[in-house]
Amino acid sequence: MSSYFYAAQDAATLSAAFSAAFVTDEATGEDCPVSPKVCLSTSGVWLQEPVMSEPDENGEQTVETEGVRSEPYVVLSPTPIAAWAAFQIVPVGVQGFA
Repeated sequence: MSSYFYAAQDAATLSAAFSAAFVTDEATGEDCPVSPKVCLSTSGVWLQEPVMSEPDENGEQTVETEGVRSEPYVVLSPTPIAAWAAFQIVPVGVQGFA
């Protein structure tokens, strides 16, 4: 199944851009996907993975190159949505779909 990733900086931007995909939970006040096929993450996804050193004799590794994460609020949708094109991201290794 193909999926498409969209990301925004904060919940307000996400709610405004994706209002048709979310409802507000009356008990918690949080936005929830209207469909089980739409997923929401608030930790972002890797757009560029960090590069780690080879493990040393103790198995420890260090970060050689910092990774790049997307905006923290990420929506995963089973269908592309043209109106959300400005928010679309391509996580590392995904190449536009999952």
